[in-house]
Amino acid sequence: MEVDRADGRTPYQLRPLACSRNLLNRAHGSARWSQGDTIVLAAVYGPKAGTKKNENPEKASVEVIWKPKTGQIGKAEREYEMILRRTLLSICHLTINPNTTTSVILQVVNDDGALLPCAVNAACAALVDAGIPLKHLAVSICCGVSETGSLVLDPTKAEEQKLQAFSYLVFPNSAQSVLSEESSQAKGEPMEHGIITSVTHGAMSGGAFGGNRGMRPVPPEKGVFPLDHMHECDLEKKEYISCLKTSGFQSEICRSFSKKYLECRMEKNLMAKQDLKELGFGENYDKEQQGKNEKIDDKDVKSPGAQRKTLVK
Repeated sequence: MEVDRADGRTPYQLRPLACSRNLLNRAHGSARWSQGDTIVLAAVYGPKAGTKKNENPEKASVEVIWKPKTGQIGKAEREYEMILRRTLLSICHLTINPNTTTSVILQVVNDDGALLPCAVNAACAALVDAGIPLKHLAVSICCGVSETGSLVLDPTKAEEQKLQAFSYLVFPNSAQSVLSEESSQAKGEPMEHGIITSVTHGAMSGGAFGGNRGMRPVPPEKGVFPLDHMHECDLEKKEYISCLKTSGFQSEICRSFSKKYLECRMEKNLMAKQDLKELGFGENYDKEQQGKNEKIDDKDVKSPGAQRKTLVK
């Protein structure tokens, strides 16, 4: 489904990208990243001796300072700092320089949409320029859902205000870098298609469809932000299903994400099983869920009363 965009791009076309490194003399590393008219300048200082606040004899720490283009730093900027810090911690080798702190300062030069992905890309380029040991590189992109249910990539500021929902996603350059310890030893399957960070706005983050556009970072788990926690949405069932149907699952990743989202909502009694079948997720879903329930029922769980009697004896 084609979407008319003001700048003439196709739905999956990105704005021109540009990156310049080693721009600042006093910083250990620096980079300027631009996506269209969105520009962010990043500077890295360190590793340097850790402060008492960040002192850790086993691991290094990372601090992020966000500087807006104009005005004072607010709640949104503080959330940006938190998300960036957690993202950078997940890609850095923290055990190589223990008890040190690396400072990453991000200066917004211009904001024309997809600001956080631009900042993530700039910070990663600056860390590379500073020679900070990294597990892998990270790349970020913004993906949105238009009023017609079509997907658009890298929206501008004007497009973000019209989108029903959009998400900031951070991916590594290697799927092996985001394997959990259990999965790497057992099955070796990448977690959540390699997504490191996911931040949603609009319909998926809360409120009615097209309503609340507040930002909600996904809780971290071992440095990875799994999609299973990204489910605090009060969206009406019919509106959400209609949006998914019109989008037509234009990519396999989108389809897999939607399935996980609906499964989580069903566990919270927010959605019926027939909704998954209606969206064409297969007929074997009932068998899979039945197998999970049988495993849970087999566990011998003592009641609180039985535990109290045991203590009395």
